Amino acid sequence: MWKESDLGGVADLGAIFTKAVSLKPRGGNPAPRLAETPAGMINSIGLQNPGVEGFLAEHARWLEKVGASYFVNVVGESVADFTGVVTALDGIAYAGFLGYEVNVSCPNVAGGMDFGQDEKALGDLVAAVRRVTKRLVVVKLSPNVTDITVFARIAEASGADALTVANTYVGMTIDVNSRGSRIGTNTGGLSGPGIKPITLALVYKCRKAVGLPIIASGGIVTTNDALEYVIAGACAFQVGTGLYLEPASPFYIARGIEEHLAARGIGSLMDLVGTYKPR
Repeated sequence: MWKESDLGGVADLGAIFTKAVSLKPRGGNPAPRLAETPAGMINSIGLQNPGVEGFLAEHARWLEKVGASYFVNVVGESVADFTGVVTALDGIAYAGFLGYEVNVSCPNVAGGMDFGQDEKALGDLVAAVRRVTKRLVVVKLSPNVTDITVFARIAEASGADALTVANTYVGMTIDVNSRGSRIGTNTGGLSGPGIKPITLALVYKCRKAVGLPIIASGGIVTTNDALEYVIAGACAFQVGTGLYLEPASPFYIARGIEEHLAARGIGSLMDLVGTYKPR
């Protein structure tokens, strides 16, 4: 096993994807906001964040200070909300600020999935964001739809540069003694290893449906988890819930991928993208 001092720093990561940033500050949902499940967790954070001005004043400065490349996850209740956040942030001159992850798929707030489950609304939103920035636009799709490829194609046609597949799944957890929810809301977003096989299939479907780069998100805690997603069609991946298990997991996974490629004489991770052999 590598020493922690050998793993590198934040600048060695491909990029950091921030948590949600909205036009105005959001207080989030009532506590408790997290509950462990047999193969992951349910969260109901409710998009708590300091708003775009708070992000600019504190978080953007910290990301620049540590030399991180990053995308800002953007949320809103209207097209004007989304474009307002993007317009406010687009003046950041820091070269490491790569673009936006347009979050149309949060299951933890009322209306959080409206754009991600309405074909016309999604197309209008992505097109509007595309018009106000030249930076990269990544659309974070909802898995809580009948056919995710429909929405992947709409995002592509409307000007998205890449897709994140996917957000959390609507889930529920009950305390059998109180007969109430174990979190502060009735339902929340299920994440962690338990969702990986489902999201893996969504990545595979989207890879066949669109030509956009796909960023996989769902239950990645080991090198093999990441490699499965790459073979299914993703060219990058996000680690979220895995950070609760091991905060340094992105570095361990990256090192594991390097070793996997070297042991098999594979020159680049991109050589593995979409190489799944269907039966």
